[in-house]
Amino acid sequence: MSFEIVREYAVKGIYLEVYVDAEIGSIGNDGIGSYEFWGARGFDKGHDYVEDFTVEGVTVFQPKTSKGVKPSARLLKVLTELIDKDYESICEELMEKQGDYNEGMQDYYDDMRYEESRGN
Repeated sequence: MSFEIVREYAVKGIYLEVYVDAEIGSIGNDGIGSYEFWGARGFDKGHDYVEDFTVEGVTVFQPKTSKGVKPSARLLKVLTELIDKDYESICEELMEKQGDYNEGMQDYYDDMRYEESRGN
């Protein structure tokens, strides 16, 4: 699943709005599952997080002029370095978007099941 992440970067004094199409590579979980500690039993479901992602594409705009900028090889190199620096925040945003997508799909399937139960 691919999601669009928007970032603003200043490159040589020019502010650019960068649209990054990123695909989640894998999702990890920091939970330990079932456990027993001093006779007490529990379950730690943990938290899901994006372990890695792949950049599928980059679109660049200059917000003040609303003109698209054709990224040169040099600009792409600079943007790659900036995206790498934002790696953790991009992973967090991707996880949020994945969660929103999952909730939307769950609502869709719940509605479908409801309609089927009514015979529609």
